[in-house]
Amino acid sequence: MRNTMIQSCSECKGKGYRVKSYKICSACHGTGFRSTEDIKDHFKGVSNSARQRFDLEDSHEVPCEVCRGKGEVEVRETCPTCGGKGEVNICPSCGRMIKGRDEYCPECQKKEKVYILHPACTMDDLEVGSIYRGKITRVEKYGVFVSLNSHVWGLMRGLFPDYKVGDELFVRVSQVKPYKGEVDMIPASIKGPYEVIKLKKDLPRTRIADIDTKSLGKTVRIVGEVIQIQQTSGPTIFTVSDETGTTWAAAFDEPGIRVYPHIQIGHIVEVIGEVNQHTGKIQIESESI
Repeated sequence: MRNTMIQSCSECKGKGYRVKSYKICSACHGTGFRSTEDIKDHFKGVSNSARQRFDLEDSHEVPCEVCRGKGEVEVRETCPTCGGKGEVNICPSCGRMIKGRDEYCPECQKKEKVYILHPACTMDDLEVGSIYRGKITRVEKYGVFVSLNSHVWGLMRGLFPDYKVGDELFVRVSQVKPYKGEVDMIPASIKGPYEVIKLKKDLPRTRIADIDTKSLGKTVRIVGEVIQIQQTSGPTIFTVSDETGTTWAAAFDEPGIRVYPHIQIGHIVEVIGEVNQHTGKIQIESESI
């Protein structure tokens, strides 16, 4: 049910037009009358005294039907406020006039919320019924796997022949099964404007010296200076140093393509990612830099 309020236009008082000026009536040439009529024959059988009393003996002028006896007519123009409709659409929330048949004005329109998970978010941070932005990581005959970050992914069951790995899409979480580590999703269709909300999660800073083999598989946040950048045939490797040590952060988008080109040597960066081991060295698989 629509909440829109349709009201009579206050500018034209519901007429759909406003009077711009007046001009002489072309039908009666400004006299206000079209003709005269002898009305005696209309009152046959009326006594002479009654005829004289009510002036029924003389001819009477007939008022002009166009100007209704005024001798002038209105020059009208379409009301610019309502466009000639005589009514306007009012936002029920703020009272502003709305162009068209929208339910709310743009400022008050209810926007769908789309969430983007923080790299440190886990399955516990999901809300059933909410919409999230994700990326397809795998396509199977029975459904599509969608990743919301490196820790959280789910299955959208069904046949989706138009989807392919790497596609970004909106999904609605339909069920979370923490005991199985599973998330069920369905496609989310958004009509009209929507609001993107980046979920934040506090993650304490980890000193580089504290990262060791016991940290493997954990998500950490480090802050340090970029002292070297190396582009490989796969990821971009950033060498980051803080007051306690040095480590490497790998960032990947496409093979051999430089990631975060705006980051240069000497920049202070925040790296969030999962601790892994590569060729015997501790390395952070970054989710964001």
